Amino acid sequence: MDARWVADFSELRLADAPEYGGKSANLGEMTGAGFPVPPGFSVGQSAYLAAMETAGVRSRLYDGRVPADGTSEAELMSLAAEFGGTG
Repeated sequence: MDARWVADFSELRLADAPEYGGKSANLGEMTGAGFPVPPGFSVGQSAYLAAMETAGVRSRLYDGRVPADGTSEAELMSLAAEFGGTG
């Protein structure tokens, strides 16, 4: 694992945007510049993907069963229920 899974806003800079997202990186920049930013943290995409992999969900999401578009609401609700959603 190259990236930390969780980082405090004060640890983030714009270069961290690919892992933690632009909003978190910008909050890190603002914190570093001394702007009043509520304390917070960001979970990196590496942590998210690792959790999905460990739970066995990642392969199910990427095996083609999740359509990009053109799916009826009923089909989407059924798929959400399969993944633990309540609808």
